Amino acid sequence: MISRAFLGCILCLAPLVADGGKLYWVDRSAGKVQRSNLDGSEIETLIEVNSNNLRGIAIDVADDTLYFADNKAKSISKAMLDGDGVTAIVNGLGFPADVTLDLANRKLYWCDEARSVIERANLDGSGVETVVATPSPYYLELDVPNNVLYWGDFSAGNINRCSLDGGASTNLFTGQPRIRGVKLDRAKGELFWCNRASNHIQRRLVDGGPVKTVITDLDTPHGLVIDPVARKAYWCDTGTDNHNNGGQAINRADLDVAGPMETIVSLSQPWDADLDLRTTSYAQYVARYFRTSRSEADTATEGDFDQDGASQLLEYGLASHPERRDLTPQVAVEVMDGKAFFVFQRFSEVSDLSYQIEVSSGMDSWETNSPNGQVTGVEEIDVLAHGVERVTTAILTDASHGRLRVVVDR
Repeated sequence: MISRAFLGCILCLAPLVADGGKLYWVDRSAGKVQRSNLDGSEIETLIEVNSNNLRGIAIDVADDTLYFADNKAKSISKAMLDGDGVTAIVNGLGFPADVTLDLANRKLYWCDEARSVIERANLDGSGVETVVATPSPYYLELDVPNNVLYWGDFSAGNINRCSLDGGASTNLFTGQPRIRGVKLDRAKGELFWCNRASNHIQRRLVDGGPVKTVITDLDTPHGLVIDPVARKAYWCDTGTDNHNNGGQAINRADLDVAGPMETIVSLSQPWDADLDLRTTSYAQYVARYFRTSRSEADTATEGDFDQDGASQLLEYGLASHPERRDLTPQVAVEVMDGKAFFVFQRFSEVSDLSYQIEVSSGMDSWETNSPNGQVTGVEEIDVLAHGVERVTTAILTDASHGRLRVVVDR
């Protein structure tokens, strides 16, 4: 029977990779498309246009492309993620309020509040078609695996859904006026949204149940986006109502644990945001998971901030949460066809780690899992969402004990 143990060796950390671990947003009145690290550091202005009415934004990391709506120009444009090559691809709109992407089917969706339609097109802007006619749609969300479109309206307080193919819509609930963002946590079956009227961020199970307030006493929350793996909400606050907390900024907070929000970027009137959740280095992991108030000692790889018995190196190596004791790193041993396998999760594009399986007969000495000189091979990789993958790798010997070793590469 195989048992398991864990060990991490700290050598040298790689620098932050510029094209991963980024927060993108539009600043409505400033006419800017910008980005930063996920903790708000290293702000870059990517695009600046002659407009005081930028709206939705969506990114396609695989295609190195971003899309944004300009309500002054009545258009939707695309550009490279670094801001080059800005091109208007859909023109003649009424009030383009939000954009989002169906990357599986290569489609761009948007709300046109003035024309009371949700439309879509190919990613080059061709083939425009109406998905659903609905009063004053303002923010939308896609659940592509389940073929569902969700949206909120401008002021009536409804959140609705229908098939991505259109057809009849269903009202999920009402009475939440001035909804300014709708996001789905598919794993937990919950919808989140910004409520500008009550200045809250709220949640509810898609299938019903009570509305719960997640974050209170905000100013003018808009443009919600969530990181379901790190369990954080990011939102834009235009500061239009000039009261309460977090105005004229992008803020974030934990989705599940009560605690203070973090203002990570101070701006003019941020409207909408999107996340590049690729985590390729330990520096990006720190920016994604730790609160910005943590010290270097708090976030050191050898530390154990949440005191769950796993070092931060191990938490990083297994795509776990360093501040949450209830979210601990997991490695399973599975037996299939008489052969033992380690099964674990890691970040898909991690660049500064290697993973080794070591085996032992009595746990007094360990050797690499490589009989006959062969290198341990990954049997299967399943790409999950939000920058994480599941790895299944075989234990190649008949030793009684095995352990997964996470090593920081030079």
